[in-house]
Amino acid sequence: MRKLAILLLALLTIAAAGKDKHKHKEKRFDPAPVANARAAAGYYVGPDAQHFLELAANGTGTMSGVPLTNIKIDREHFSAATRDGKPVRGMFVNRVMNDDVAFGIILDEPQFELGGGATTSPFYRRK
Repeated sequence: MRKLAILLLALLTIAAAGKDKHKHKEKRFDPAPVANARAAAGYYVGPDAQHFLELAANGTGTMSGVPLTNIKIDREHFSAATRDGKPVRGMFVNRVMNDDVAFGIILDEPQFELGGGATTSPFYRRK
């Protein structure tokens, strides 16, 4: 009986060791300099369907349907203002998640509230 218990314990240990796969999840944001408004032009989708950013090659744009003014692009830095003067600031980045790379914008302003009152700087992926 003792030998059976030792054998069973050894088999369980070997089985558990085989299941212990090392998972490495990589997620980072690398600055992505942009030459001008034409290079930045596109439709950017935010954390959900109601949050989006649209930049045109002529230097105009909207954020979730609200017109943006004073749009400035300085390499990877992006700034603008809403019609009522609220600042919009962010950075053009390449988001790297494991082997998937996506170009987009991380917004520093405005901040968005999550459940529990935490704020976040959302990533807007260019489509």
